[in-house]
Amino acid sequence: MLHFSTQYDLINAHLTVRVIEARDLPPPVTCDGARQDMAHSNPYVKMSLLPDHKNSRQTGVKRKTQNPVFEERFTFEVPFLEAQRRTLLLSVVDFDKFSRHCVIGKVSLPLNEVDLVKGGHWWKALVPRCVYLITNTVKTVIL
Repeated sequence: MLHFSTQYDLINAHLTVRVIEARDLPPPVTCDGARQDMAHSNPYVKMSLLPDHKNSRQTGVKRKTQNPVFEERFTFEVPFLEAQRRTLLLSVVDFDKFSRHCVIGKVSLPLNEVDLVKGGHWWKALVPRCVYLITNTVKTVIL
């Protein structure tokens, strides 16, 4: 589960995303899923506004925990009408000093489905990496 909030500032034309915490992250596995690496993850959250990934941000890495507390705020300068056409993608990633970082899971929030100005807090279940990849592959094939 990932806890985060959003708020749009109409005066300054920016979206603020607050990454609060994650709970009950699964134990780490190698990217190929072959074996468990260690007892605990080193998670961080990477976020971007889809459809492009150019303007991404990320939290600091929290060492050896399945229940990280981030409490970090990020600002995306984006016009209000543009923000409403975007989807906020938050990816929880396991930092690995010696190999590729592995995605633990992802959460997406279509910004046209929420009241951006009022803002809100969410606890969202992470979509596991393998399910996310399969879903995107199916979407690609269908399109």
